[in-house]
Amino acid sequence: MWKKNVKDRIDELINKGKNSNNYAIFDCDNTILMNDIQFALIHYVLKFKKYRTTPEVLKSFLYKHFPNEDNVLSKFMEIFERAYNSEYVSDTYLEFLANIEELVEYLFFKYDHFDITMIFFYDMSEEELRALIQKAIDYHNTVEFGHENWIYEDNISSYKTGLSIAKEMEELIKEFCENNIDVYVISGSPRIQVEEALKPLKPYIKEIYGKELEIIDGKITGEIKEGTIETYYEGKVEIIDKFLYNKYNKGPIFVAGDSMGDYHMLTRYEDTEISLLIDRNRTGKFSELLEANDDRYLSQTVDETIGRFIDAEKSITF
Repeated sequence: MWKKNVKDRIDELINKGKNSNNYAIFDCDNTILMNDIQFALIHYVLKFKKYRTTPEVLKSFLYKHFPNEDNVLSKFMEIFERAYNSEYVSDTYLEFLANIEELVEYLFFKYDHFDITMIFFYDMSEEELRALIQKAIDYHNTVEFGHENWIYEDNISSYKTGLSIAKEMEELIKEFCENNIDVYVISGSPRIQVEEALKPLKPYIKEIYGKELEIIDGKITGEIKEGTIETYYEGKVEIIDKFLYNKYNKGPIFVAGDSMGDYHMLTRYEDTEISLLIDRNRTGKFSELLEANDDRYLSQTVDETIGRFIDAEKSITF
């Protein structure tokens, strides 16, 4: 359910901006989607051991990118080697699951948001990965919104469960399209994943931009394609400036996002009449936009426990 003031302003925007060479930009995860396709996919892949990544491949990948982290990596590789030869329902495999999130987050925050989870799509074709994404979506469509915690001794990994397209966003994207306001999606997740997650909205979206996976000889390598734009933070603005601004000779009339990864595109363009902030009780600089005395910035509250927009003063988050 939209907050009334938000819906009223969006309706006014559509009436004003329709049929006038305008365009709208949406983030995907936690904006169009309730929850995150990248996390939903890696949760499914790890939980059910759907990867082909061998200990040899993982070790080579990790030491290539993080040669000075031997103390951390050697310990983790011992755990993974045991898990690789175990059933996914075993305690040995649980030890790996309970340790994986700590490694992912440690390397992500220490090394400029480097995401190692792409290596778990190693040796898959694009078609195989797309099929796997659909299986992950089907799985998360059937489970409740919440968390699954993998606990082994003192280690814990926690992944959100549940995934759906927000009904309000689905209707809004269709309404923009029907009124000749072009819709684009710029996501920090890999483009292939976002395309699969938003497949029901494909007829209404002009283009989806995301991370580009490197594919060599028809197989995913686990790396991001060299020379492509990293589609978060300033990278989202770079996408707009490179592919869209000159096409329309102006910035987007509408931008929607939920996090600091969207901050720059939410704030950059004077042409933007509404910057829609999906309020997930963020802190820091993003929260300043929620408190800004500027009617450009509209806040939409959510209830993460049921995966829905709500008409309330404060969001309900995990």
